[in-house]
Amino acid sequence: MLPDGIDWSNAHADTKREALGVMISLGVFVKQEMERFNKLLEEVRKNLGSLINAIKGTEVMSAKLESIFNAFLVNKVPESWMDKDIGFPSLKPLASWV
Repeated sequence: MLPDGIDWSNAHADTKREALGVMISLGVFVKQEMERFNKLLEEVRKNLGSLINAIKGTEVMSAKLESIFNAFLVNKVPESWMDKDIGFPSLKPLASWV
């Protein structure tokens, strides 16, 4: 079970505040982190759906899906989820990272 994406409209009012017509730095940071987290959630959701289908035999098990499956077997975060453009690098085991 994965949470829905984070919606910017639900952010605290102080983070959306503007000073001199420009969003405050905290708001810029929060918005960037929300976008990055949503991108990660989308990738995880897509990969898990494909992995389930591959295990069922309705989709071809690609090298990427196999590496994700193998990472799960040893309680590690898949490398593709820690990519600099998608996720957050971490040395934690999978359960702690989640």
